[in-house]
Amino acid sequence: MKIFLTLFFVIISDLVSGQITTQKLFDLNDQLFKKHPENYQIAIQEFNKLTVDSMDAKTKSLFYQFQSTYHSFIGNYDSSRFYWDQQYVHALKNDEIKYASKFYKQHNFVDARKFILKRAKNEKVVMINEAHNIPYHRTFVSQLLDGFRELGFKYLAIEDLADQNINTTRTVTDTTGYYSHEPLFAEMIREALRQNFVLIKYEANNTNSNRMRDSLQAVNLAKLLETDPDAKLLVYAGYDHTMKIHEPAGKKWLNSLKK
Repeated sequence: MKIFLTLFFVIISDLVSGQITTQKLFDLNDQLFKKHPENYQIAIQEFNKLTVDSMDAKTKSLFYQFQSTYHSFIGNYDSSRFYWDQQYVHALKNDEIKYASKFYKQHNFVDARKFILKRAKNEKVVMINEAHNIPYHRTFVSQLLDGFRELGFKYLAIEDLADQNINTTRTVTDTTGYYSHEPLFAEMIREALRQNFVLIKYEANNTNSNRMRDSLQAVNLAKLLETDPDAKLLVYAGYDHTMKIHEPAGKKWLNSLKK
């Protein structure tokens, strides 16, 4: 314990006084999770001690993501959105916000739950994305799960799921995953278990690019469908990982690789 506490305080001291890098932020986050796995207020306090001005753009972005995530864990949704948006302030400072009614006139608004389930009826694989810092998305997906089960969807693959034994234990713990520390994410998993989904861990760890990560995730899902060819699969991922678009830089997201 003394060794661990010494290491923890060395990391904090180094972060406060020296150049802060993305790796140092990851190290701090890992230490906080080990020492205070369910006390997110302490994590927020420790991140608040850091000097943002000493960070480069990439590190600042990661810093704001960590802050946004921890605030979402404790239900500070306004603060969560504030920190997330700080990543883009520099890019938007010269932009002008305009409200156009044309968008609304060109679209018909329908019941999202009914529309999604109707479209999913004849699909074998459906992917739904979330913003990791907006827990309301998990509440919406929780309301879809019974409908997907009625349509024959058996598997629910969840980004960030780490627990290999959750289908046996049927319990959400502090080792289930990272985002499942947020209460609404944890409740979404519990609802999936109540609906008798088989939860699938498909995350690709220790990768050095989004392209590699999504490629390996797609391989993991493909193996599942090869094992159970008649299965219907619901995938829950974050942000752009459900995109089909091939970006100019050569980046491919999970959905563009699933075929």
